[in-house]
Amino acid sequence: MTGKIDKLRRAYRHLTPFERVELLLAAGEADDWSELHALDDTCPTADLPPYVARLLALQHAACLLVVQLLAREVLLIQQLSAHTAPAAPDGQAAPASPPDPALDSLLQEGAVLWRAFVAWCRDLDHDPRQVLLLAPLGRDDADPARYLLDLLVERFETWSPDLLRHPDQERRWRHLFRASFRL
Repeated sequence: MTGKIDKLRRAYRHLTPFERVELLLAAGEADDWSELHALDDTCPTADLPPYVARLLALQHAACLLVVQLLAREVLLIQQLSAHTAPAAPDGQAAPASPPDPALDSLLQEGAVLWRAFVAWCRDLDHDPRQVLLLAPLGRDDADPARYLLDLLVERFETWSPDLLRHPDQERRWRHLFRASFRL
């Protein structure tokens, strides 16, 4: 089996930077460290700058998404805590406060960001979840930020596709991701 793997890896030097990045993202998602090292070690010197530039640009876009989503989640939690009334001294439940439009807006903004990132990744023929792994976070649920991010993504993906649609905002964010990815 090792002979077949070595033979396959000899062909790695013929990969384009785009193909190499795709394999690197897939190996990273699978936590296949030997494959990650093999892809890096076989990259021809001439292809190294575009390969590294593409990886850094993808990482920059992933970081932009993570910062924006986590910032909105912090604001959402602050808004929720401001609307949580303490229990009355007699043990009775406090009256519910009216819904806050700011909460709805924060949820919508997060969903718009994720949809724009997904569309942008698909424009580049990359899997958005693989690109998201390039953000400098822990690789599993032991990292609170990674755990929260995974929950947010699951939340946005389970909502109806027609829910919270804002095409103009999505186009604006998609353009921003595209601008951050210029090579």
